[in-house]
Amino acid sequence: MTKSEVLKFLSKVKGCYPSQFFLEEDVKREWIERLTPYDLEDVERKFEEHLKGEMSDRPPLVHFITKYLITPEEKRKYDGEYTVSCNLCGKWMPLSIYDKHYDKCLTIEYLIGIAKRKGEIITREDLEQYDLKTIDRLYEKYKPLENDLNNFANTFKG
Repeated sequence: MTKSEVLKFLSKVKGCYPSQFFLEEDVKREWIERLTPYDLEDVERKFEEHLKGEMSDRPPLVHFITKYLITPEEKRKYDGEYTVSCNLCGKWMPLSIYDKHYDKCLTIEYLIGIAKRKGEIITREDLEQYDLKTIDRLYEKYKPLENDLNNFANTFKG
């Protein structure tokens, strides 16, 4: 996106959230920096998703708008490949990388659930920044808890 496209997009957001979205210079600067790598059509599509979603009563965060978008360079890299959406996180990707992504995504979902049961807070965003090897080490950290839960459940069986 160009700077002027980002500013036009921000005006659209402001129009939808006139008393909640403020366009100070630092806000404009941050959104321009974050949105310029992406295509206008993709950004507008994400905004439409936001307007139809659970959080539509408040303006979108730049993180939501850019989450799972791919740059034009990434699009060219995978040009012609069949793309699929992950049924766990919704991210679109070429089929050729889906299996690796799905393994990581499934492990992230598992870790979030286990951490929640332990009273810890881990977010998807926290975990997505790590490579699969690091996530696998975290999985091993929580594995004893899973075994404890299974043993506990077995004590109540017939």
